[in-house]
Amino acid sequence: MPHSILRTPRISESDHDHLDLDMPEYRSRAVSFSATSKQEDGDFILFPDHVPYPREAEAAAKWRNFFINRKTYTFIYGAAGCIYSASFRYFNGTITTMEKRFKIPSRNTGIISSGNDISQVFASILLTYYASGKNKPKWMSFSLYAIALYCLMSAMPHFLYGPGKDALQLTEEHRFELGNNLTDLMTITEKRKSLCNVNGTIAAVCDPEGGELAPQVLLFSAQVIFGIAESVYYVFGLSYLDDNVSRAKTPLMISELMLGPAVGYSLASFCLKFYIDPTLHPMITSKDPRWLGCWWAGWIFIALILVILGYCMGQFPKELNKSENKQQLTQEHIKRRKIDSFLINKEAAPLNEYLSETSVVKNKSDDDKPSFKGLKESLSRLLNNKIL
Repeated sequence: MPHSILRTPRISESDHDHLDLDMPEYRSRAVSFSATSKQEDGDFILFPDHVPYPREAEAAAKWRNFFINRKTYTFIYGAAGCIYSASFRYFNGTITTMEKRFKIPSRNTGIISSGNDISQVFASILLTYYASGKNKPKWMSFSLYAIALYCLMSAMPHFLYGPGKDALQLTEEHRFELGNNLTDLMTITEKRKSLCNVNGTIAAVCDPEGGELAPQVLLFSAQVIFGIAESVYYVFGLSYLDDNVSRAKTPLMISELMLGPAVGYSLASFCLKFYIDPTLHPMITSKDPRWLGCWWAGWIFIALILVILGYCMGQFPKELNKSENKQQLTQEHIKRRKIDSFLINKEAAPLNEYLSETSVVKNKSDDDKPSFKGLKESLSRLLNNKIL
């Protein structure tokens, strides 16, 4: 790759405080410089073409340092929890409209909502056991992307099946088209019946009491994904918060979480004021019991915010600054307790041998990786506990 000679002053010692010279762009890359490229007066500095300017490196360092901050993590984690809670409340606020649109009985709605709880129970057991040593911010970023997928899947029935025949009959654009042409009405009805089965064939039989089946299966699958993502968010997020953030910043996160229900119900109320298809002109108002609101629009808005928060969450390191110091303090505390125990029990081996033996045992236990066999043993001990 050709080199370019740039006329720029040398980087002063004060600039080293602002530049992260340990970035991959500034590490040695086996770049050779010719003797003629060096200048005695120091006015010229040779930069390879693939190395960024100091200003670009400074901006990149500032962007990366922004995510090595406890306040930033507390704010983003709390904001993600707020949007997560808002999505759950938004589902509760729009479920009656979805029942009316897809003819879903209330008993089936309960089954759909149970998918969240079922997946959350099994995911929490597995994640709690296998979470140690993982990159928690990456997993939390994955959970936020999964919740965004849940939002898109919840809105997908509208894009697959449209606003519905009942909603179209109440608009100025379709009232004559569906009311006067009996042949078209029968054709549309037959097509709607074919959508009641998952396979989508014309010969499929629709159960009028059970409603359309395919949207219900889609909503149940979305709830299962939501339960898994919720478990990841709490298991990894709270442990990462406890390891790296002081308790003094916890009220900020809790205050953000408390805004979630209000945001979710307010968004549901706002979206339901618009007709299910905003491009059409309804002949009724929102006070009419036949009104179908724009229940799907809020899901798109929530999904976009979750994608942004998921990207920001993935920028955090595996451990924040000074977390190693906290680990060292914890190890020193354990060492002091061992010394106190040795002073009380003087029958033990000499102190150095005692500490070395305990450290060997600790290192052996650290090398043990989680396994399915260990998971069964842990669950067996927990279930056989007499306290339960």
